[in-house]
Amino acid sequence: MTYSMTAFARQETATDIGKLILEMRSVNHRYLDLNFRLSDMLRELEPDFREVIKSILSRGKVDINIRLETSETASSLEINYPLAEDILKLHHKLYEISPEIAPVDFISLLKWPGILNQAQQLTDEIKKQVITACEQCVNALVENRKREGDALAETVDNRLAQCQIYVAEIKKYYPEQLAQQKQRLSDRLKDILEQLDSTRLEQEMIILAQKLDIAEEIDRLSTHIKEFRYMMNKGGQVGRRMDFLLQEMNREANTMASKAIDAKIQHAVVEIKVLLEQIREQAQNIE
Repeated sequence: MTYSMTAFARQETATDIGKLILEMRSVNHRYLDLNFRLSDMLRELEPDFREVIKSILSRGKVDINIRLETSETASSLEINYPLAEDILKLHHKLYEISPEIAPVDFISLLKWPGILNQAQQLTDEIKKQVITACEQCVNALVENRKREGDALAETVDNRLAQCQIYVAEIKKYYPEQLAQQKQRLSDRLKDILEQLDSTRLEQEMIILAQKLDIAEEIDRLSTHIKEFRYMMNKGGQVGRRMDFLLQEMNREANTMASKAIDAKIQHAVVEIKVLLEQIREQAQNIE
């Protein structure tokens, strides 16, 4: 079961004092990065929200917007007089320095963060409702991440299947490459074979064959593809392992490219590298 790090979830819940609206949006990130936008009444619950989310998610940049729209009968507004006095005192001091400073009007003062307090307090029961709603929204986000992850896994699996086809082609054409190169060398030296030591010539052939040998790279790339598919089927937090494995697969492909002299093998290696890059772009979103 593969999970994407890209998803969105929204939930509305009725509480005893009003409507609770939760929105969570996640994108890929190396670690778990939580960013909150909370109604003033809910700021004290941020540590609880973090604990809930961290117990469910492990990676991704997650923007969490939670607001509580209280009903008119459930709450009333009170001015934070100490804060208002501090703001006015500061304004008077600045006015003494520069009389050109604009006066403070009532509406602007009310817009100051924290200047208005809601008389309604969060009871333990309401806090429990809010935290439960947060957990439900995270689970909905996880479900959406799973749905997105399944689609990513299908795309990646198709790319891996194409890689296997090209690996099979390379394995098929590889003996031809060795035979062609051996024939080229023989043709080039046929006019002076009598002057060369036959043992020395055989050694040179062996050295050349070793330089062109890509059998190990073929086997390792095939093994990496199987391991990649195994990780996707196993599921869980496999994104980092996929990234490491893709580096190894690219290394094998680059080695084959440097050794390939046959046009068909060169073409197959290029296609494999293109597919691996496409897989890497998809794997970046996998948790």
